[in-house]
Amino acid sequence: MIQKIINELSWRGILNNYSNNTNKIIDKKITLYLGIDPTADSLHIGHMIQLITLMHFAKQNNNVIILIGNATGIIGDPSFKKHERPLMEYHCIMNNTIKIVHQIRKIFSNVINNNNIKIVYNNDWMKNYKLIDFIRDIGKNININYMIAKNSVKDRMKYGLSFTEFTYQLIQGYDFVFLYKEYNCILQIGGSDQWGNITTGIDIIKKIYKNPVFGITTNILTDSSNKKIGKTDSNDIIWLDKTKTSIYNFYQYWINIDDITALKCIKMMTFLSKEEIDNLSYISSKSPQKKIIQLKLSEILIKYLHSDIEYQNIRYISNLLFSKHTDLKEIFCEKTIPIFKEIFDNYIPYDIINNNIDVLNFLFLHTDIKNTKSEFKKLINNKSIYINNILIDNYKFVINIKMAFKGKYFFIKKGKKCCSICIIK
Repeated sequence: MIQKIINELSWRGILNNYSNNTNKIIDKKITLYLGIDPTADSLHIGHMIQLITLMHFAKQNNNVIILIGNATGIIGDPSFKKHERPLMEYHCIMNNTIKIVHQIRKIFSNVINNNNIKIVYNNDWMKNYKLIDFIRDIGKNININYMIAKNSVKDRMKYGLSFTEFTYQLIQGYDFVFLYKEYNCILQIGGSDQWGNITTGIDIIKKIYKNPVFGITTNILTDSSNKKIGKTDSNDIIWLDKTKTSIYNFYQYWINIDDITALKCIKMMTFLSKEEIDNLSYISSKSPQKKIIQLKLSEILIKYLHSDIEYQNIRYISNLLFSKHTDLKEIFCEKTIPIFKEIFDNYIPYDIINNNIDVLNFLFLHTDIKNTKSEFKKLINNKSIYINNILIDNYKFVINIKMAFKGKYFFIKKGKKCCSICIIK
């Protein structure tokens, strides 16, 4: 059974690596886990690969556990980071934990109709573990040279590594020990950057219990130029929470990716069969301008993360905004305004717009068009910006409340492929 799942992960481009003999696990049903540190109040698109991987196991009736690292999150994983993460306050960790758990349950419910997956928290077993006991019980099983030799640690030592971060792999290793002892968990899933941490846990268990356990890592989600999608230290993160990345922006991102990236992503982040994907690829090759794969991918992901209704709404609005005829009365009508409030998150305070605001600040601060002020200046000089169907040809232009349609709404258009809505609040 495990070999079947490994084969599935492999053809989809998900599988990065797995420990010795993982494919030879003979148990009919196993328990496995994925660890997620609550370092933000939402997951991002990169997390979807690990969640989808867990679901492949869950669909084959394996027991899946998600471990929320509300203890490890306080330390911060140093793996392949150039600088130490800022230490987070415990109340922030707990707030993030609540939101992430809700998000995970909703995704599992939407995708495989199961929101009763087991979720555990490593602070539950770490908070009462005395330091001296931890060092004696766990630390004695790991050689310091072994820890330093890990690529994730070795790379960070070039820039400086605190003892706090150095202990991270030991604590994550103990997570695996605890779950093995309590739930007979024998497999850990993680991103490719977690290989060093996973193998630490495997080696500790082997030394304490003399039994084999296993690890699987997944590939990082990248585009056709090998740039990481949803990168956590980027200013352009694709969040799974619609209040952080609006459904409109989420939809537009996937619609506008290239064909190679779309094909890679639909394999990795959906459960479409190989035959279905091959058929989509064939149809797309005949009519690439129709963006067949991109449309299907955006549909599936929005339904996974949000709902069918929200997908139907974004399709309707997108077709309306990008139609050749952009009548403001049609755009801002009784049907569309409630939808705008759901799929956009762009508001400008009444006081700001009533006192006038220059167009560069308006575009930069109050729309979801991702450009710098200097880029907006060039776009204006190139006559590529329209606001409520008025051409903006001067970057010193002032936006005022008189320009707002019905005293409340702005329709912003950049060229032919980018639109945004801003609402006065």
